[in-house]
Amino acid sequence: MPSKYSTTAFSGEGAFLTGGRWNSPGVRVVYTTSSIALAVLEVLAYRKAKKPLAPRHLYRVTLSEAKLRRLHVEDLPKDWDSYPHPESTQQLGDAWAASGDTVGLAVPSMLAAPEVNVILNVQHPDFSIVEIEGPELFPISARLTPDALR
Repeated sequence: MPSKYSTTAFSGEGAFLTGGRWNSPGVRVVYTTSSIALAVLEVLAYRKAKKPLAPRHLYRVTLSEAKLRRLHVEDLPKDWDSYPHPESTQQLGDAWAASGDTVGLAVPSMLAAPEVNVILNVQHPDFSIVEIEGPELFPISARLTPDALR
């Protein structure tokens, strides 16, 4: 994440304001990935600028499997991987967050299934058990600009 957002990285503010594939605006969650490579891919997929990406702040998050609900492609609405994201996935994520079932929800990455994104419910009573290390500065290669990828 850009360093300007580091102080609020785990507040759920960004998702609260804009919503995302797995939440509607007004629902406070944090989006994470299962790997650094997937995080970079997610950033690249949604960027519009052609200039090189500034270094990001990287956090390492650890959550017990017992506090995680895993969804597989067969558990998801048929349009789950549509772009732009459909309301069906937002409704699924909103229902999960409201249920208080688990702290984390692991969902297939639309960009690279079977990799997973992990959505964290920052309002869950057990959110404090999520281990968060960082930030550490993570430079992204200038070779990953849209012009360089052609």
